[in-house]
Amino acid sequence: MAWIVRPEVLERARAAAAADPVSAAVIELRVLYQASFEQMAGLRAGDVGEDAVRFPDAAGARPGALAVRLVPTARRVLAPLAAGRPAGASLLGETAAALRARADELLAFSAAPPGARFAALDACAEQLLHLSENEHGVLSVVRDGVGVWAMSGAVPQGVRLLSGEPPGAVLLWTRLDALVPPEPRLLLLGGGAFVGARWLEERFAPARLDVVEEDPRCLEVARRFFEWEPGAATRVHGGDPLAFVRAAAAERGPEARWDAVVYDLFDARGGRPQFDEPDVCAALAAIAPVVAFNLHVALDAPALAAARAALAAAGLGRHEVVPLRRREDRALVQEVCLVARAGREP
Repeated sequence: MAWIVRPEVLERARAAAAADPVSAAVIELRVLYQASFEQMAGLRAGDVGEDAVRFPDAAGARPGALAVRLVPTARRVLAPLAAGRPAGASLLGETAAALRARADELLAFSAAPPGARFAALDACAEQLLHLSENEHGVLSVVRDGVGVWAMSGAVPQGVRLLSGEPPGAVLLWTRLDALVPPEPRLLLLGGGAFVGARWLEERFAPARLDVVEEDPRCLEVARRFFEWEPGAATRVHGGDPLAFVRAAAAERGPEARWDAVVYDLFDARGGRPQFDEPDVCAALAAIAPVVAFNLHVALDAPALAAARAALAAAGLGRHEVVPLRRREDRALVQEVCLVARAGREP
């Protein structure tokens, strides 16, 4: 697996390392660059340039050194370490074993709760296919033995599995099968790696699929690394997806109405923004009789109960809550599909 940590763990580790430049560099190199500890130990001051950082190979050898974009988040911690030092001097000044111990302590992956995805020790910078940063944050694409991952900071936002199967959370959208007509009109809020968009195209052959994605990098990444090209019926819209929904709800006429909306949004901590707010639920109910939410939440979470109440008040009162994993542990934070449709529970 690629190196994946929960956002709150990354935030805590960054805060703990604020006064220790080497520890701060280890966090960014491991999480953002997927660098192995051997690669970190092999870095020299001259490897940190204005626009790129140059890694040795996965075993720490210099031949075949790999230049990777230096994003501002990493430059802030790497540039001071390299400044004023001879080009051949060790950047971090520690062995791979010592750097591994730092990462173990700071990122605490050994204390991961059951089911959490944390570190795999075979990660290396050669597996980093894309890294960029803009006002939406750091976006990366990482390849490992499972597949190709799109990452927003530390949060996975899509994966193309080597098996060819769709991710489990996307498969939960099969709940729409009995709720939409043939060749439906669909609206997807959040493109990400466009893995979900591709699956909706293949599964439903929609007469129209509108995808709203705020980060302009995502479309290029989806085409380059996730084998996606928009189908003839697909339209991609830039901008804030929830602003798009509110504007559509204020319009009249068929162009602003869909058979179903799929809500697949997340914030920098992996949460789903505003899905439980009454005005959002009312706007969704105004544009479609069916809404499917891809959520990362516990079954007993207050936000899930609040969303169901707001949806019911807006006229989407028939609900199905489908967890990806198991039902008996209601405090387990997991992928959950909430399908809300027009009417009231019998």
